[in-house]
Amino acid sequence: MGLAPLLLAFSVAGAPEPATMLLARHQCRRCHEGTGLPAPPLAEACVGCHRRITGGTFEARRELLVRWNRNLVSLRQAPSLAGVGARIRRDWVRAFLVAPSDARPALAATMPRLGLTPNEADTLARALVPDDDHDGVSPAGDVARGARLYARLRCGTCHAFTGADVEAVARPGLVARGDGERAPPDPIALAPDLALARARLRPARIAAFIREPQVVTQDALMPATPMSAAEAEDLATFVLRAPLRPAPPPRPSGLLPLLTRPVRFREVQARVFDRTCRHCHASPDFALGDGGPGNTGGFGFPSRGVDLSSYEGVASGAFDEKGRRRSVFAPRADGTPALVASLRARRDEEAGRADPALRGMPLGLPALSPEDLQLVESWIAQGRPR
Repeated sequence: MGLAPLLLAFSVAGAPEPATMLLARHQCRRCHEGTGLPAPPLAEACVGCHRRITGGTFEARRELLVRWNRNLVSLRQAPSLAGVGARIRRDWVRAFLVAPSDARPALAATMPRLGLTPNEADTLARALVPDDDHDGVSPAGDVARGARLYARLRCGTCHAFTGADVEAVARPGLVARGDGERAPPDPIALAPDLALARARLRPARIAAFIREPQVVTQDALMPATPMSAAEAEDLATFVLRAPLRPAPPPRPSGLLPLLTRPVRFREVQARVFDRTCRHCHASPDFALGDGGPGNTGGFGFPSRGVDLSSYEGVASGAFDEKGRRRSVFAPRADGTPALVASLRARRDEEAGRADPALRGMPLGLPALSPEDLQLVESWIAQGRPR
């Protein structure tokens, strides 16, 4: 069931917009099902379009499908919002919307940093989790029995449990993509890190969800595993109370020195812009009517007119906050070209050091590799030769 009946009526005193309008303005349906909004057109259906391509049902020439599949790694799946209130805590949802983190290690993409205010995040959190039970009764099973059960059931096949003393389990059952590469199926890709469970999950619902996921959340991908109520209680207790080692702080890999060999636009386009950037930053004509969130606007952000689909497009720059064209290579206060600063900022976001004034690119996707960043920086330093 979608969220439409609840969200249409939901608003919070003092909130700038009701939840339905926030969901629509920030285009949550681009990625998520269960928003209660009508399905988006294909040009705006990020996950839906990608699933058609990888599933072979997208209407296009075979050579195009092969090429697209070669580059299509991210945004092949996203969790549904329909069952959030059944198992997730409201305070966690609120914090996650303001400062997204990597909750699903097997999923390449993460929630993008949207322009939500704390009030707007609170409006959405209350709509998604209307009857928060933060003070619900926690499971009272046995941690040691739960640990043995966790190992016997091989829960680590799908779930990471960062910091817990659990045996690493290989993840079999990978499914082939159209280009021969292999990617995890949805239940594994969307499985959250269990180290987050004590902050993320509603404690009174965990045992029931472990035992009968589809009863708690109708569209749950986690399979039901035969076990007694006592065993589910033990396993839930282990998830919530297992000792966890402190996670080492993530550190971005170091920057590489500029290349001394010549770097031209064609190489940067093939390795970076075409593979990573162009889908969100292209001219509407090139992108069949939608230039992507970074060009014509989207995810709640205004149009910036950034076109990375051609040399001329890159050279045309971007709109600033006042609607004036500015070069994407203009130096910031520290001398770093604006484009490079955005690419480096994504590395900092992944390391937990987000800049409130700057969104890292690519938005919500893995940062460029050190080698690809080195290529872009070298091309710019060499005067951006065609």
